Amino acid sequence: MSHPDIRALLEAIRQGQLSVDEDVAALKPALLNPIATEDLGFARLDHQR
Repeated sequence: MSHPDIRALLEAIRQGQLSVDEDVAALKPALLNPIATEDLGFARLDHQR
């Protein structure tokens, strides 16, 4: 999950569009996969290396 994605989720909570539980559910895959990668469409970019 990219920084803009996380920011959008947090902004949605702030504006009342999402509940905290919905946000946690959306973040769960990113929390379970601690390796920071970004899908560029043609490749996955690994930000940890």
